[in-house]
Parts: sequence; structure tokens; C-alpha cells
Amino acid sequence: MLDLALSLLTRVLAIEQAKRSVARGALAALAIFVAAVCVFAAFACACAALWIFVDHRLGPVAAPLIVAAALICVALIVLAAAGLMRRRPSSRLPSVAGMSPEAIASSLFALWREHKTVLLLGTALAGLLLGGSRSRRSRARRGRSER
Repeated sequence: MLDLALSLLTRVLAIEQAKRSVARGALAALAIFVAAVCVFAAFACACAALWIFVDHRLGPVAAPLIVAAALICVALIVLAAAGLMRRRPSSRLPSVAGMSPEAIASSLFALWREHKTVLLLGTALAGLLLGGSRSRRSRARRGRSER
């Protein structure tokens, strides 16, 4: 009889714990949904700001083309990240100490083959960011010299 009472008590406690877990899970899902909506709204505002900035400088025809190109770049980056998350984790790299130069070169080439997309996208993004700051500086210099 005591075993029956203890098993009923543990089942009641397990049911209460499951109810609390479901409530926490529902709140977490709601928080994730609200955060996703906020991220989407922020992304839409950034696209609108880019459109207004480009429209003012390059005209109404170039603005949608540049915003579309920016969206395609973001989509490619997201797809590359999703592809990297889908892959199996690679094995740890061996220590360079005691390796021959040929072995080091072959391991670097293997790294290049595995992560070529990420390296190229990162290089392109860095070039765009650095090139944009240089063009702004040169425009500012030209504006000062014309005055």
C-alpha cells in the first residue's frame, strides 16, 4: 500500500513539473517569436534606409537595384552559414610543431578547400567595407579642396 501511495505521489509531482516545463517552453517560444519579428522589422528598416540613401545620391533607378544586390548578398551569406552548420565538424588540426613544410602546405590547402566560400565572402565583405570608407574620405577631401 505504501508503494502505491509513493508511486502516485511521484506521478503527481512529475505531472506538476511537466506543466511548469510546458509553460516555460511556451514563454520561450513566444519570446523567440517576438525577437524574430523585431529582427525582421530592423532588417526592413535598414533596407528602407539604404534605399533612401542610394535614391538621394544615385537616382530612383539605381536604388532598387542596389537594395536587391544587398539582399542577395545577405541571402548568400545566410545560405553559406546554413551550409556550414549542416556539415559535420572537421577533425582537429594537427600541431604545426614537427611538421614538414610540405605537410603544412597540404593542411593549409585542405583548409582552403573546406572553407573557400566563407573566406571569399569575408574577403568580399571586407573589401566593400574598406572601399566604402575610402571613397567617402576622398569625396570629403575633394569637397574641401574645391572650397
